[in-house]
Amino acid sequence: MLFQIPQTKNIFLSSLIQLLNNEKIDVYLPLHSSEIRVISKYEDYIKSLSNTKFIVSEFRSFMFLDNKKNLYISLADLGIRVPKIFDENTPPLSNEFPIFLNLKLAVVVREQ
Repeated sequence: MLFQIPQTKNIFLSSLIQLLNNEKIDVYLPLHSSEIRVISKYEDYIKSLSNTKFIVSEFRSFMFLDNKKNLYISLADLGIRVPKIFDENTPPLSNEFPIFLNLKLAVVVREQ
């Protein structure tokens, strides 16, 4: 059976809780990345209104690891090889190529 839940945050939460309760769903496995973040952020609220079981990472983990620099540092601390990271404090040397850029913020330049 397929259920479609509105994507607006407040409507999503109330619709999800209603669906979990009405259908007596034992285990809910959120799969979509944006859905997982909402479930994680409101985990206690959902659990207080439903008997459905689910497992998601803590919301602060998503917020921390969504930043690739933080993710790479955490992985490196575990001994996992990661790409070298350059920033305004540690620019690349002239012989360190190729370099791939991944900006945190999009920059739009407009000619006048």
